[in-house]
Amino acid sequence: MRYVWQRFRQPVATSLALSPQESLTALAVAVIAIDDEVLPVELATLREQLTAAGVDVSPSLWDQVAQWVREVDPLELFWAGVRGLVPHDRELAVKMVARLALADGETLIEENDLVVLLGETLGFSHQEVRRLVQQATEA
Repeated sequence: MRYVWQRFRQPVATSLALSPQESLTALAVAVIAIDDEVLPVELATLREQLTAAGVDVSPSLWDQVAQWVREVDPLELFWAGVRGLVPHDRELAVKMVARLALADGETLIEENDLVVLLGETLGFSHQEVRRLVQQATEA
């Protein structure tokens, strides 16, 4: 699925009401699903990143991830995740999304766009987003 930058920037209506942990998860799922193909390596990296972030990766959450991948548009997940994110998770979210964009060994334009849009939406300057991405991908 090829998204146009302008479409990315328009918040998508959603009925999803997410907890802070679900919001981090939704943002992460959005970036790995944006290309319409979720690879096993991306799911493994998703589990690692969520665990490292302190998210309880329970069987019920993993079932929710599978349902989101099958049934929910990645942009809806992205905007639902942004809405439910708590302020102290802002940097963590940008870093996690940046790492997941690289999970399959290549970063697509859509994945890069989501990382940048997330940073901007959360109030980071372009320089701050670059710094967070650099910190995330050098680790």
